[in-house]
Amino acid sequence: MHKGRFYTLAASCPDRTGIIARVTGFIAEHQGWILESSFHSDEGGDGVPARYFMRLEIKADSLPFMLSEFRARFAPIAAELEMDWKITDSAVKKRVVIMVSKQEHCLYDLLARWQSKELDIEIPCVISNHDSFKGFVEWHGIPFHHVPVTADNKPQAFAEIRRLFEESRGDTMVLARYMQILSPELCAAHPGKILNIHHSFLPSFVGAKPYHQAYQRGVKLIGATCHFVTAELDAGPIIEQDTVRIDHGDTVEDLVRYGKDIEKAVLVSMLLGGISGSGPADAAAVAAVMLPSMVARGYPKGFSSGLIAAAGSTAIVIPPSVAFIVYSVMVPAATVPALFAAGLFPGMIAALCLLVPAIIISRRHGFGRDYKAERPPLGKSFIDAIWGLLAPVIILG
Repeated sequence: MHKGRFYTLAASCPDRTGIIARVTGFIAEHQGWILESSFHSDEGGDGVPARYFMRLEIKADSLPFMLSEFRARFAPIAAELEMDWKITDSAVKKRVVIMVSKQEHCLYDLLARWQSKELDIEIPCVISNHDSFKGFVEWHGIPFHHVPVTADNKPQAFAEIRRLFEESRGDTMVLARYMQILSPELCAAHPGKILNIHHSFLPSFVGAKPYHQAYQRGVKLIGATCHFVTAELDAGPIIEQDTVRIDHGDTVEDLVRYGKDIEKAVLVSMLLGGISGSGPADAAAVAAVMLPSMVARGYPKGFSSGLIAAAGSTAIVIPPSVAFIVYSVMVPAATVPALFAAGLFPGMIAALCLLVPAIIISRRHGFGRDYKAERPPLGKSFIDAIWGLLAPVIILG
């Protein structure tokens, strides 16, 4: 994740040529520094026109104005491109309203990560159609709203949920195993703001006991899906998915337990992905420091950029990476310290596979040969860095 404050511009518009040039040109005109970018073209079809999607992260202090003026200046360009867009500030925490029924695993996991600051969000309230978790939620200092839902009061209940969400100024509503189908009116009022998590057996195994049905059919993979909620049941765009392999030795109870673990992992992965940045962001941050220094010392820009990008791609392998930590959540028998120990040697091999060719190429072509600097003694450098080298061991035990 970027260390400094940044703005996130998310937009979509009818596809055409020149969209990226128009938007990034506006940012460049005002000396804006783009930290990370993502673009996608949806070809449409069946009467649906092609649409273009983009997401840009912009260094906040690189712009000469605040968000209010950015919005005013960018509005004419957005209108020209027929764009749906919003821009948010990383300094303002996302307000996530959690909804839950009787299954506690996702709620417990989210509140534990929120309390430990792993999830850097605000939780203005928790809403439930049962009062089972009222004491637990309020113990965390979070308001709890019990909104019963019956066959006779659904319109009123969902109207109350909408009121609570809007009054709490929620940015996102997370259905953390909330077992009621939201009304079309509520879905339409907040498109792209409501997220759901469930098992990945749909539509094959529906009903109250999908894991029992899967067990009877001899399923070998179980998983979880996180998606946007739309008026069409469980048909919204998918955000995150994952699976875990099982075999004939697993019982129905094992499948249910694995399912709960993977639901927690997929849900938190989705939230972390939206809040905490990515590997490319880390590589970009490193490049902002290293690239000018390497070029100044006689290393070609292309070689330097390629080396930094390749180094950034090893972050998922070298522990303690996010991928290893998420795996430890999904597989109870795998602890983070054990994964760290298991990944240490492969990580060193990956680093050497990158380091050795870089040294050989640099010496063969004379990169950096003209730069002369006094190197500090190896022993002293090692002693100065000892606490940094030991940090993962101290943290993970």
